Amino acid sequence: MKTLLFRFLFSLSSFSGILLFLVINRNVGVPYVEMPNIINISPTVLFFVKYLIILFIVILFAKSVLWISEKSLEKSDNIQVKKIKPAEGIFLPIYIGLFVIALSFSDGFSTQTCFLILFLFVLWLLFESISYFNPFFLFCGYRFYEIESDNNLTVMIITKRKDLKKIESFTNLIRINNFTFLEYSYE
Repeated sequence: MKTLLFRFLFSLSSFSGILLFLVINRNVGVPYVEMPNIINISPTVLFFVKYLIILFIVILFAKSVLWISEKSLEKSDNIQVKKIKPAEGIFLPIYIGLFVIALSFSDGFSTQTCFLILFLFVLWLLFESISYFNPFFLFCGYRFYEIESDNNLTVMIITKRKDLKKIESFTNLIRINNFTFLEYSYE
């Protein structure tokens, strides 16, 4: 049950970028930021402040998911590395495709839009390997790598390591699912 909850949190964190883009694209107001009677700020400054706050919340949520998973999930998996390559180039086009879909919502947050967003999120959950790709983890210092193990199994590793050219194994990994692992606190 705990693992299922963390899979959902990782997917929701990843999907939050699409929601952020939809809010920006639809120019949704943010309470307490848009108070022209109380705060005398130019509309341009207000525009940037509003969306920086939303971006900060999305990044904070991504960081929280990483921190909570490191504290709550068991770090017991190990993988011997046969081949490694960066995975951002594989998953980023899929992620950008969802942004293009979000652009097509022309009616704000109607009932139809909400059902479509819910449908996209369920679809996002079904594609487990994609749904854990979160570009906001990049702001937290994480990178995504596709690893081929010594038993020819391909998995995704989310790690803070910078140079993986000569790495032979990963130890004490947190298992998100059978094909996605998190190496949280590598120093």
